[in-house]
Amino acid sequence: MAARGEIMKNRIMWFIVRFILFGLILILLGCANTKFYFCGIDVEKMEGANLGEMALGAVAAIAVHVGGHYLFAQLNGVEIHQKGIWERVDNYDECSEKELAWFHRGGFLLQLAVNTVLIEFIDTPTSYFTEGFTLATTAQLLGYPFRFQEGGDINALNNVNANGDLEYGIALGWQLFNFMRISIKKEEVKS
Repeated sequence: MAARGEIMKNRIMWFIVRFILFGLILILLGCANTKFYFCGIDVEKMEGANLGEMALGAVAAIAVHVGGHYLFAQLNGVEIHQKGIWERVDNYDECSEKELAWFHRGGFLLQLAVNTVLIEFIDTPTSYFTEGFTLATTAQLLGYPFRFQEGGDINALNNVNANGDLEYGIALGWQLFNFMRISIKKEEVKS
């Protein structure tokens, strides 16, 4: 039981660190501009946001995450099925650790890649859909340690001898970069 308490203590500490860093990023973005943007939305005009389009983007982010698991399962010969909101491996004992690791990282990997494409390479960084997609992905990653203390993709990576904690840190950094790019892109479009 002591080990579980220590794990929880570490997770809380890392959440506080991420929360502070996230707050600093928002403060820096707010101080750098005369207007403050939250995920690319001018806070002064927040009531004008198309919340329906943002909700659609958030749902799309979750669908892309699930699709990433199915894609990487297919590419690596992992047989899976849907059980409620979870993807379950049917042939777990037949899969190598490498195949299982790719299945587990596939959701966030595809989700982050699509988010980056929406922001960087398609003319959509200022759309409410992209902002909803980005907010949902950011919330998923920031909340991960509290939603999954024993299960989930990152913990599953640790169980197959991959470094899930390192990969989580990389994914979180990648997403925070995506989050910051929306405000920057919005300013570029206005210029």
